[in-house]
Amino acid sequence: MDTKLNKYVRKVGWALLFAAAAWAQIGPPDPSWGADRLAAYVTSGDTAVAVEAAKALGEIKDNGIVFNALAGAVENKKLDAPVRLAAIRALEGYGAPRAAASFITVLGHDDVRWAAADALLSFKSADVTSRLVRVLSSDKKAKRRATAAYALGRLRDAAAFQPLLRALGDRDADVRARACAAAASYGDRAAVEPLIANLQTDKKSRGRLAAAQALGVVRDERSVRPLAEALNDKKAEVRAAAAASLAAVGDARALDPLRARLKKEKDKAARAAISRALDDFKSAILSEIKP
Repeated sequence: MDTKLNKYVRKVGWALLFAAAAWAQIGPPDPSWGADRLAAYVTSGDTAVAVEAAKALGEIKDNGIVFNALAGAVENKKLDAPVRLAAIRALEGYGAPRAAASFITVLGHDDVRWAAADALLSFKSADVTSRLVRVLSSDKKAKRRATAAYALGRLRDAAAFQPLLRALGDRDADVRARACAAAASYGDRAAVEPLIANLQTDKKSRGRLAAAQALGVVRDERSVRPLAEALNDKKAEVRAAAAASLAAVGDARALDPLRARLKKEKDKAARAAISRALDDFKSAILSEIKP
């Protein structure tokens, strides 16, 4: 674009955005004023202007042009990430439950998937849960399944608990790891045995790590022996997580395995985690015997 023309477009764009922002506070003469113009600026190619246009659109309520422009921006992979993120935030504040469909559509898009998952929390409903469960259970793309597991863990809808337990057996390690964390967030002890199974059998260290961490969240005595065994895992990060989770469970049966592992642990991070776990046990014992 010609330099002079580009400057003119930017000047007009900013003037329009400032006017829209001002009228958002005092009330525009017409609720739909400027919506079509702002919608055009969202896809203008100028990131700064497009972001401000998306923000301004979020202040205009009950307008089909606004919703379509923001939803289109969320789903448009060609737009820069800041623009798509601004559109997500605007739609979230817009309060339209139908926006959930756009958020679910982009659960596999790297630049916006986590923001979209977080935005879904503003539309807590059985419909959102069921859509996410469908993604988790049957979507072909692992990224989408993993992001759905994350979102379901934050929603904590009881209807998603069993699907999350089934996802512990997903073929993708990232999905299994996200499902471990999500299932543990419910605090339901029904997750303990499935999590133990993942800790003992997952071939990917990320899966074992997530299972070890999740068991520390649920804090059930059944996990003491499996976590003690995990102190000998070939991956240091898994050993460290097992030590931390044993301290969280707080069962005295973990003391001897922790001491034994400390004597031979060579990894600095794992050794530090084991030492902290033993210190936690010591502090707990001292607090119990103080008058």
